[in-house]
Amino acid sequence: MKEKLIRKEVASMQLSKRSVELIEKDILPRAEALGCAVTTLSCGATVIDMGIHVPGSWEAGRLFTQVSLGGLGEVSFSRFCQGQVDLPAVAVTLPHPQEACLSSQFSSWKIKQTGSYRLYGFGSGPARAIARQDDVARMWHYRDSWHATALCVQTAEMPDNEIALEVSRACDVDPSRVYLLAATTGSLVGCIQICARMPEVALWGLAVNGFPLETVLGFDGYGVVAPCARDELLAMDRVNNSIFYGSYARLLVDCEDHAIERILPMMSFADTIHAGKTFGKLFEEANYNIYNMDLSVHKVAVCELNNLRSGRSFRTGSFNPDILYASFYGP
Repeated sequence: MKEKLIRKEVASMQLSKRSVELIEKDILPRAEALGCAVTTLSCGATVIDMGIHVPGSWEAGRLFTQVSLGGLGEVSFSRFCQGQVDLPAVAVTLPHPQEACLSSQFSSWKIKQTGSYRLYGFGSGPARAIARQDDVARMWHYRDSWHATALCVQTAEMPDNEIALEVSRACDVDPSRVYLLAATTGSLVGCIQICARMPEVALWGLAVNGFPLETVLGFDGYGVVAPCARDELLAMDRVNNSIFYGSYARLLVDCEDHAIERILPMMSFADTIHAGKTFGKLFEEANYNIYNMDLSVHKVAVCELNNLRSGRSFRTGSFNPDILYASFYGP
């Protein structure tokens, strides 16, 4: 009986339905107040500029992040106070992190190169759960289905018909029912939504290292929101340093302690050979191609697992406010 109830619950996640309702109820009617702008492409798709030619806002950043999570969980703001760094933080809580992160939030939908640096863009959101065309989406068994969907696009230029039609075809959705939310990396919305990616980073770390994902019951965490920057290369350095050195992820699990003890050394950036380096340095070493980078960099600063079964908590990693301060306030 319990197994059937769980299957029914997962089947009713409806990530695209949740996200589209959020867009149509909380974003479109308030676009101007949120610092956003709405346009319709010739193919019929709706593009919501949340940080390319518009300033966006903190609430727009929260909503963008919520859509990227498939409408699941809660996104809020707090403070990150470590050393000389005292800045806003974005907090995320999730009851269904597998669907929210692996099926939706993970930014594995490749977007064409844009901007003066010709950097690749990234897509995340519930369209991934319908298309299931990337390896991360297939790490979890959930498959979404809905007559409308959304993709959150990190890009230096406004999404066009090419991107909208790609989503339409991959998801078997009419172009007029495709929503594209767009923001640059260094915009306010971009900084918020990227610095809120500690759940996807943590879930991916569990998945690629063979942890039993079905034992994960919930997630909570936070990340320092990096200062905005028009320069996309500078912005990429800052937001990723936020993840490496200023993010915290805690997972509630129900398993044997030895499963946690095995995975723990693989969950923190501080435990990698790259600890102490900035993202900018690692990006340079990869010839400025993110797809050339060592996958082991995909880590949070601090990771904690609380085991419901034994009652024990396990923690690894550390914050590095000195690197954050140099990244955020240096020349």
